[in-house]
Amino acid sequence: MEPCRVLEAPWETHAEAIKAIRFKVFVEEQRVPPDLELDGRDPACRHVLAELPGRGFVGTGRLLPDGHIGRLAVLADCRGAGVGRAMMGSLLSLARAAGFPEVVLHAQEQVVGFYAGLGFRAEGERFFEAGIPHRLMRLPLVANPGTIGYHGVMKKRGSAIIMLLFGIVIIGFLAAMLGRQGVTTTGTDPRTAIDRGWEARCLATKATISQALQLYAIQNEPMKTLDLNRLMPGGLPTPQGCPCSYTLDPSGNVVCRTHH
Repeated sequence: MEPCRVLEAPWETHAEAIKAIRFKVFVEEQRVPPDLELDGRDPACRHVLAELPGRGFVGTGRLLPDGHIGRLAVLADCRGAGVGRAMMGSLLSLARAAGFPEVVLHAQEQVVGFYAGLGFRAEGERFFEAGIPHRLMRLPLVANPGTIGYHGVMKKRGSAIIMLLFGIVIIGFLAAMLGRQGVTTTGTDPRTAIDRGWEARCLATKATISQALQLYAIQNEPMKTLDLNRLMPGGLPTPQGCPCSYTLDPSGNVVCRTHH
């Protein structure tokens, strides 16, 4: 499934599209009474819509004036494709731009893990809304875009870079074992064996860098717009002795200048 596009959707111009998705998910699928689903607060909220090529709008969510995120809905046949995560990224960006110190939401119990993966932390006992069990979840935001708001993992850009370096050291050690194995199993040409060993290390390093940058992007800015000169003035790190150098392509993917 192709990546979705998320856009801010004013209620005045996109109310019908927003209501259609929410009615299908909450009213038809989850049996929420229509008068509870349409609570009268939508005109004061900021809304987003997710669009998939060839499908039109498949998801929506809203940010209330008090910093609550709610009504996150994705059509059933489009779930698991990153639509919800993409919309949450946009809603968090709106909340941060509005100056909210934190955001809160009422998560249905079956999706608590999804929000926890974005850094939200559950608080208190479960409660019921429209007969559905929920948990209150909260995420502190960081006003400075150069810091990371992933709660419980990293809070400042420097911490992210330290974790990235630490991960690459570990990956480099493990990949070195692959390199040694290549020398003994590839054949009579040691240069070929060394190249294959470094290529294995390169793949592991790219995965580590990509995961760290994606974690950063969830709370700060899309991968496509990351300014590496600001984030890492010395460039993307590499394992000791590695002949590779890494950068981001125009789509935000980590690429190696040696192995591509």
